Amino acid sequence: MKIVWGIFILAAFHLDMFQAHRNGTSQLSHRPKRSWIIAMYTIEEERRSTFSLGIVPVNVSDDTKVEYQISGMGVDEEPKGVLRINRDTGELFVVKKVDREKHQSLKLKFTAFEVYPRTLNTHLGIDINILDINDHAPTFKSESYSATVKEGTAQGEHVVLVKAEDWDEPGTVNSTFTLRILSQTPNTNNAQFFIDQSGVISFRGCIDYEKAEKYVLIVEAKDEGDKIQLSSSTTVFITVEDENNNRPVMEGTNLVANVKERDSNVTLLRIKVSDRDYPHTPGWKAKYTIVSGNENNNYKILTNPDTNDGVLTLVTSLDYEDGQKRTLSVMVENEIPYSTCTVKKVVADGLWKLEKTSDEAAETRTITIIVEDVNDPPEFIPPFGTVYVEENSATGIKLKTFTAVDRDASLSSKFRYSVGVDPAGWVSIDQTGTVTNKQKVDRESPYVKNNTYTVTLLAIDNGVPPMTGTATLVIYITDVNDNTPHLLTTDIDMCVGETASVANLTAEDKDEEPYSGPFFFQLLEKESLKGKWRLESTLGYTVRLIKEKDVYSGVYVLHFKIQDTQGESSEQNLTVTVCECTAMHKCNPLRLTSHSMGAGAIGVGLATLFLILGILLLALVCTSARDKLVFTQIDHCDSSLLNSNTEHIGSDCQPVINGSPKKNHNAGQSHLVRNGKEVYWIYKDQNGSWVETVNNINYNWNESTMDQTCLLTNSQYDCMAQINKFLISKRVDSLHSGRGDLLEYNPHPYADEGEEPEMLPLDAISIPDSEFTPDQLLDLGPRFKTLASICKPQAQYQVQLLNNISVTNK
Repeated sequence: MKIVWGIFILAAFHLDMFQAHRNGTSQLSHRPKRSWIIAMYTIEEERRSTFSLGIVPVNVSDDTKVEYQISGMGVDEEPKGVLRINRDTGELFVVKKVDREKHQSLKLKFTAFEVYPRTLNTHLGIDINILDINDHAPTFKSESYSATVKEGTAQGEHVVLVKAEDWDEPGTVNSTFTLRILSQTPNTNNAQFFIDQSGVISFRGCIDYEKAEKYVLIVEAKDEGDKIQLSSSTTVFITVEDENNNRPVMEGTNLVANVKERDSNVTLLRIKVSDRDYPHTPGWKAKYTIVSGNENNNYKILTNPDTNDGVLTLVTSLDYEDGQKRTLSVMVENEIPYSTCTVKKVVADGLWKLEKTSDEAAETRTITIIVEDVNDPPEFIPPFGTVYVEENSATGIKLKTFTAVDRDASLSSKFRYSVGVDPAGWVSIDQTGTVTNKQKVDRESPYVKNNTYTVTLLAIDNGVPPMTGTATLVIYITDVNDNTPHLLTTDIDMCVGETASVANLTAEDKDEEPYSGPFFFQLLEKESLKGKWRLESTLGYTVRLIKEKDVYSGVYVLHFKIQDTQGESSEQNLTVTVCECTAMHKCNPLRLTSHSMGAGAIGVGLATLFLILGILLLALVCTSARDKLVFTQIDHCDSSLLNSNTEHIGSDCQPVINGSPKKNHNAGQSHLVRNGKEVYWIYKDQNGSWVETVNNINYNWNESTMDQTCLLTNSQYDCMAQINKFLISKRVDSLHSGRGDLLEYNPHPYADEGEEPEMLPLDAISIPDSEFTPDQLLDLGPRFKTLASICKPQAQYQVQLLNNISVTNK
């Protein structure tokens, strides 16, 4: 490479100057010192062989020993090792190539030292410019590009942009490049792609998917280097997106479908089409329209998405009598508009002349529908009827006459009437179509809804197969006063309290106004319930029953009379259970109903009944024992029998003065005495003293027996029966009232019927572990024999009687 010497510029001179003599000789009085000399060189980049830039120009006398040095870029700074200098001669060499795209120039420092003595002779700055060569080809930013263009896109529109660049020195021929399309595959006659120098690729002509689905372009970028031109290329893939430039074409020439009358929701025909556009694209998908012949909306046509077929369906049935043949006009088109493009003239370096079409009419075909005759059902004219009937009317009343016709006289000349749906079996129909009631109608029947009863009637022909026509008869039933009012509930609970309590009673009447409410309530009081129960009001649908505070626990039966607005009435019992109420349960049940009594409760009831019967039986069979029975004390082990000479009822009766007995009564006498409203039972012990057994028991005697006293003898038992009746009545009354002074232990409620049981602790039951064997009954020991010897009938009767009296008094 040619070496270009630069221009040397003197930047400064030392203050000492050379002095010349006129005689032609010269003498150096002082050695000159040069500095700040700037030298400029130029080298080409990428030169690989070593070459010399020449000797650095420094004026040095021949007899002076000088040493040369360089430093800076290209030596000990990047790019290192590019330059070196001959220390003795000052010649500068390039020993390594330089890349201008990385370093456009090199800046160095040059120094020259006199060896003896070592002093600075010269100090220079050196600039080396790197000359560009065409060592870079223009490069695309991507090895390939992709783009999509639709059919119907106007020519000249941008399709894709490609970019390239050159790293050589800007503004030179080395970095200036040209873009061009080297090849187009396929090279069709309908479209040609071109590129401008900005990298935009467009096309001329018409894009047609059916001629080319994809184009591949090779694009080149080539520079304008003066010695050598460099280039590179990229690949552009252009995909054509199909539009609608092909119309669907119906296949076949004669489209006919057969259908039976009364058929519905059946497929009549599948219309096949062909379309050259890409499958399953909007330009390929067919859209069918029934242009004419569907004025009654009997048909619909849909597109099968897989096959593109048109599926013609009959939605509602056709009637043969309305016509045997029907025609439809069906049009098919695509989902997106149809358009075409045709090249008329190719113009060099310009847009081509084209012809476009978009208003071509869609294809239309005629479809013929053939209707086949079948047996039609008889038809009621009209198919609906109404009638008004008063409930409980006599049977055999003509309700309505229906008429049916059969339009298929040739197929079924006769038909018969029948009752279809008649839930209560109230009506019948004869063969003239006349409907009568064969039973009385009841407005309160569960089959009557909103005062209406619906019947379905049938007309059945003799065709093959038999066909049936239907009609509906709605019977409106008017009300009569054939029901009496009654309570909604006949069993209620009320709580014992210190004040009066209230319960609501509601009545209903199945009749409607004016044969129902409001109702008049009347409480039919028994003599024993007067003053204890009353009604707060007597007119309405609901009244308030008042229980006075002095009503004790027990089961009460109240009798009511309830009357409607027309005077129809009914009498009804209401069972009221008065009981103690708790927070957990509304009421502690004291009555045992048949549906809630368990085996244990039934057993208790039976035991109580037998106890009462036993007491009455003892009263009848006991005799007036004249002999006193002396009980001697017998001690064995841990039990004893106490001596008792107390004599009880069974001697004789003497008249008693009101409030006190006569003095001449003998020992063993027993009397029932009234003192005002208080009753006493007294008897004489063995010492002749009067003993009071039943003390201060309030009891209201009947007026006829209030002042009576009785004599208990072997032939008179009525007094004993009265005493037993008195004791049993007081016992039952104490159980109902629940008063603590009459009961040792109040029964505890565990759960009412229909409620969850309260989890209350129960007492532990201790069961001895000893085993019992039947052989033990053979030898019961001396204590059982002693007890058996004293248990005579007379003694057993007196012990039981004493126990009964003791329990009653507690």
